[in-house]
Amino acid sequence: FLHRLVRVAVGNAKSVLDDLREEGIPDRKLFLLYNGIVAEAYAPSAERRASARARFGLQPDVFVMTAVGNLHPYKGHADLIEAVAGLG
Repeated sequence: FLHRLVRVAVGNAKSVLDDLREEGIPDRKLFLLYNGIVAEAYAPSAERRASARARFGLQPDVFVMTAVGNLHPYKGHADLIEAVAGLG
């Protein structure tokens, strides 16, 4: 109902725009604006990595993975877990 009042809808991924389109927002009102970060700003130093591992009791050779995002199926977390499971 409220989508008729939307002047502009912005999504940060094509899949978000697909969802908005399915909800009835016309293409002429949809715009894609990707998120972005400077990854180097978050790259840990060897000291920070060792400190974090020690804090959690993890040895240097233990595989650690972090994924940040909403737990929507299109984010692919299940695919990531399945792929990592296949490495072992």
